Amino acid sequence: MSVFSHMYRSLSSALKAPASFFSTSAASSSSRQDRITAVEDFVEDTINSHKIVVFSKTYCPYCHATKSYFANNYPAEKVSVVELDARDDGSEIQDYLLQKTGARSVPRTFIKGSSVGGNSDLQAMPKEDVTALLASA
Repeated sequence: MSVFSHMYRSLSSALKAPASFFSTSAASSSSRQDRITAVEDFVEDTINSHKIVVFSKTYCPYCHATKSYFANNYPAEKVSVVELDARDDGSEIQDYLLQKTGARSVPRTFIKGSSVGGNSDLQAMPKEDVTALLASA
C-alpha cells in the first residue's frame, strides 16, 4: 500500500467522524465565549458600581503602594480591590484589562469609571486632580 493510499484512508475515516466529534469543539468554543463574556461583565459591573476600583495582586509591591495611597490620602473613601491572583479568572480579567486600557500589568486603577493607569500614573497625578476625579458627578 502506498503512503498516499494510507493517507487517503485515514483522511476518509476522519471525515466520517460522528457529529459529536465536531460538536464538542463547538461546545468548548461556546463555553470559552461564555467565560469571556462573564469576565467582561464582571469587570464592567465592578468598575461601574464602585467609585474606586483597583485590580491588584496580593504579592505586588506596586499594588500595595496604590492601596496605601488611597488609605493614606483618602481614608474615608471605600476602595474596591479585586485580587487577581486569588481568582480562577484572574488571567482572563488581565486580558480584558489589556483590551480596555492598553495595559495588562497591575495595578489597574479606575476612579468613577475612568482608567487612571498603574501605580506610577496614580502617584504622578497631582492630588488635586485625584480629588477632582473623586468629586466629579
